[in-house]
Amino acid sequence: MPQLKNFTPPLWASELDDVYVAATDDVAVRIRIDDADGVTRYDNTATYTPVDGKVRFGELSKLVNQAILLSQEMKGGISTAETLRKPYADITFSFPETSQSFTGRVYYYSGYYREGVGDMEEFPMQIDHARVTPNQKFWVWVPKMGNATRRVSARVVYTYDGSRQETTIDIASYSTGSGYQLLDASMNALFSSRISPMVWKNCTVHSYDIILRTAGEQTDQIHVTVDHNHYFTETPFAFINSFGLPEIYVFRGIDEEEHEMDADFGQCEWRYTRLDAEFWLEHKTNSGWISREEKATVLEVHRSPEVNLFADYRMMVPVTITDIDAKFRKSKTAPESITLTWRIADKRDIYEVDTATSMAGHGTFDETFSLPFD
Repeated sequence: MPQLKNFTPPLWASELDDVYVAATDDVAVRIRIDDADGVTRYDNTATYTPVDGKVRFGELSKLVNQAILLSQEMKGGISTAETLRKPYADITFSFPETSQSFTGRVYYYSGYYREGVGDMEEFPMQIDHARVTPNQKFWVWVPKMGNATRRVSARVVYTYDGSRQETTIDIASYSTGSGYQLLDASMNALFSSRISPMVWKNCTVHSYDIILRTAGEQTDQIHVTVDHNHYFTETPFAFINSFGLPEIYVFRGIDEEEHEMDADFGQCEWRYTRLDAEFWLEHKTNSGWISREEKATVLEVHRSPEVNLFADYRMMVPVTITDIDAKFRKSKTAPESITLTWRIADKRDIYEVDTATSMAGHGTFDETFSLPFD
């Protein structure tokens, strides 16, 4: 009788590559994948011949991840309004000849398998040391899988009235579920309403820790350093990380904007003219200096199935990354950075007309002066 091995749900998609059927003779196996909407995305029955007593199915992880990306929630893109995300699918292995059937929940994971990833009691992101500026958006997702209650608290270190203060604040409690809950972990969102208004207005925050407790025990922690340096350019990208969840990373290096044109030229009666012209803007954005801890997160941006420019922290504009330039030296004597080449995905969003203010006044002087001064 065939036996299904290494199938202990809930599990990550990458763990499916280790699932196999132990059998001595040819065996028929049916595999069905249903996304979070209950829609069957894959249903196939095939007969396999065991090799060394095992039937392996190849890269089931990629198949399941693609099925998860087809759900309405994932196809809807990244939104500033979403608070819950369920990047999972249910997979069923059945043996028609013996009427056996096994069903389990599989969560999106596109990275390499790492020890402990199956615990599902950690923050679903690769970095435990983050660096943010005071007004930067910073998202953290809290896992709600299983039956344990989870609590999130924050330990903040700041200077007020010339003295160093350290305070621990309860942020939220999360009931059981099957997805992830969004936590806006930006500095203002966490502390502006939880610290005395007088203190908050006059203090300087240096760092804070976001602490996750599962069933009363601490299971994860993110240390956030507040960067008070001024950056001339900040380009925030919202992307889908290896766990299928939106994350934000800000590039602080040089941003070069190039205008390009592609067109055919020909004669129209007596005039030589431009035909079928296409225009686009292309950006080359550098990350600025990154640490070894930040490297893992930065490298997820170009791997993401969706990347958005977080414009003005209110609106997201889909972009397409066309090239990446990343060089890392084993020697740590030189700073490291990454340069992304990207363009806005929808060409209708490339050029915008400024109708909010007068066209005058965008130069040296305001609109009370004559246009020639502009």
